[in-house]
Amino acid sequence: MSLYAVQAVLILDSAGERVLSKYYQTPRASALATSPVAEQRSFEQKLAAKTKGVNDDVLIFDGHLVVYKQLADILVYIVAPLDENEVLIFQTLTTLRDVIDNALNHRVDKSNVLDRYDCVALAVDSVVDNGIILSNDSALTSERLTRSADEELTMPTVDFSETGFKSMFDFAKGRLAQAVRHQLV
Repeated sequence: MSLYAVQAVLILDSAGERVLSKYYQTPRASALATSPVAEQRSFEQKLAAKTKGVNDDVLIFDGHLVVYKQLADILVYIVAPLDENEVLIFQTLTTLRDVIDNALNHRVDKSNVLDRYDCVALAVDSVVDNGIILSNDSALTSERLTRSADEELTMPTVDFSETGFKSMFDFAKGRLAQAVRHQLV
């Protein structure tokens, strides 16, 4: 198990054509990340053919651990090294599915993914960035994605006096308590 748990996130249509793909160049990356686009597309086509009509969620394919889910007319895949924890990768896929579903207002299909491509790409980047799993909490990640800019919390100005440090400590204590309450809900 490593910090760099994901080698690729792929969203393919039912014909195996690329809708969104992100290959990560990490210390544990396979040759896929640096291979030409034609080889990546060939990998995607073979993967789609292998999973077409199969309702399994986890498989070993071409030296990779692959977890996938079908959402309407698209398939979402996460490709990881063989030695990675499949439960962790599957939970990441479930989180990604839920975040995409929320970002698209529960209307997940190829046309909506293409229409709201920016939201889907942001959802993928909010869950996995550069091969590192950032979040497995779909509710928190969805909330962050749907929060408007004016709702963002602002940091108070920093005052380096004794009262300033107490204020910073109180602010941090409040944020920590809020995060703990959110995790318990």
